[in-house]
Formats: sequence, C-alpha cells, structure tokens
Amino acid sequence: MSSTQALRLRELVRQRKGLRSYTLALHPVVVKRRALKTLAKGDLLLLRSKALSLCISMEGRVVASCDLLVDADRKRIRVTDLIALPDLESERKKYAILLPQITTVESPEIAVGDLIDIGDVDISRITITNRGREVASGHLVVADKQIAVMIDRCEKKGKR
Repeated sequence: MSSTQALRLRELVRQRKGLRSYTLALHPVVVKRRALKTLAKGDLLLLRSKALSLCISMEGRVVASCDLLVDADRKRIRVTDLIALPDLESERKKYAILLPQITTVESPEIAVGDLIDIGDVDISRITITNRGREVASGHLVVADKQIAVMIDRCEKKGKR
C-alpha cells in the first residue's frame, strides 16, 4: 500500500471513530519579527518558563493546558484546564507568535481530566511553527534556569 493510501485510510478511520487531531505543544512564544528573520542554527529560543508547561492546540488556537505523566511503560498527558486564547494567526506587524510543537495527538472531544496516550514520542524534539508553517526545529535545553529550545535546523529564508 502506498503512503498516500495509508494516510487516507488512517484519516478515514479517524473520522469514523469521531477522533479529532490536536497538536501537543509548549505554550506559544511571542518574538519580534526581526529576530525571527535572523534565527539560525545554534540560537536559543527562551520559553520563559522554569517548568515544562504543555498545551493542546487545534486549528491555530490553544484549547487546553495539560500535564505530562510518565509511567514505566508509557507517556500520557492529562488535560488540566480548558482555555480560550486568541487565535495564533492574529499577529501584530512587529511581532510573530511561535508555537513549539511536539507531536499530533488524536482524541475525541477534550475535557478536563482526560488522559491521552502519546506513545513513545520524544518530547525533547521540537518543531517551531509560525502561522502553520515550520520555521525551525530543535531540542529542549535548560539555559539560565529556564527551559529553552536550541535550534538545530532553520527553514530557508525564502520559503517563509
């Protein structure tokens, strides 16, 4: 079966089960557009947090806060709060809103207290998006007692 057929089959099964696709991410970060344009390999993106703070977004909106639960055999997230933050697409001229994404999860309607299995996802690997486009990827590090993303790869400037 080709990969296109497999992807289509997965989408049909997901729709049949009533599952929705959500993005597991770190909370959005606001940066100056000028800083985004000069982002390069080796740069640090400070997340302004001393603890790992996760969120779930859907279609460009953060819809829930969640905690990471790590058992001996699996990783899960627990939804702690439903939130309605502004659309990540509505930005100002001088600033860009970056969403440090971890993975995509599928679940029926999300409610407080839900447990969602995220499998063997490497939560230290981050893809940074702006307006739905990937702008960089990296990994989590600690810098100045804060969580940060060390940039491993940037998309070409012309592709943004």
